[in-house]
Amino acid sequence: MFKKKIKCKKLFFILLIYTLSHIFLAHNSFYLNYLNPLFWLIFIILFYSPDKNILKKKYLNQTLIIAIIFFIIYITTGFMLGFTNTYYNHSLINIFQNIVKVILPICGIEIMRYQLIKNNETYIIRALITFIIIISEINFKALFLSHNIIFFQYIVSIIIPLIGQNLLFTYLSLNSHYEIPIIISLFQEVPTLLLTFIPYRNWFINGSFTLIKLALIYYLYKYFIFHVNLTFLSLRSRHT
Repeated sequence: MFKKKIKCKKLFFILLIYTLSHIFLAHNSFYLNYLNPLFWLIFIILFYSPDKNILKKKYLNQTLIIAIIFFIIYITTGFMLGFTNTYYNHSLINIFQNIVKVILPICGIEIMRYQLIKNNETYIIRALITFIIIISEINFKALFLSHNIIFFQYIVSIIIPLIGQNLLFTYLSLNSHYEIPIIISLFQEVPTLLLTFIPYRNWFINGSFTLIKLALIYYLYKYFIFHVNLTFLSLRSRHT
């Protein structure tokens, strides 16, 4: 228990340092391309520990199915709303660099979230951890330098979905495993890096689609987790 508390304090301190650095360096290309991925690579090496969650395989299978379904829906919207070019360079080197700088932070943040959430039983601490992670992902420079209309659009299309996503991922981390939010995030982010054309979505469509998707994922997992736990408990009762 004492070792867990020490580890939690270290993780919380690392999260605070990362959040502060990300707020001030979010527009620095050297930080985004090299320092941030390197930071999360070192973090994963030092703090990753296999978690023998016997229900993990069931959750992973369900997550892959859900992620694929939403990806198909995402692509299908392009045939209704049209497609647009991505702003990423699609040379092999740039694809690799973009994937690395997306995948490592996603994996690192979700491993950190999982360990902090699982080892803190108070709702206030869990809420604080979620709040800090949300703060770390907000682009404050873009938020405060925009005029009124852009500010409103940024809130609707980015901030509100970001809050919803982090609340969902905290719920999933608490009830399942860190690999679940990672898979959902990767299916959401990586296709944009790989595809030359992506479905067109304006700020309103983007915010609405994301919120609907998050709500559906929440209710699907609430159903899955409830029924998987019931099955697990019934199997345990049979063997005792």
